[in-house]
Amino acid sequence: MGCVKVHIDKDLCTACSLCYERLPEVFQDEGDGIATVGENNEGCFCENVDEIKEIADECPASCIIVEDVDGC
Repeated sequence: MGCVKVHIDKDLCTACSLCYERLPEVFQDEGDGIATVGENNEGCFCENVDEIKEIADECPASCIIVEDVDGC
């Protein structure tokens, strides 16, 4: 299974909490509700890839950007 690089467009994030409530090991609340990506390998993850992509697809603001990469 491949890995993904994850980025949040903070200008689009509506602080709905969907991502960090479902997958707190990847997404965090900056304290104001706006999501951020954990500091794991500069946003690169090789675990929970399917769930990360599912959350990105379900994000109401479409602010989660997921890029497939070969490794971290």
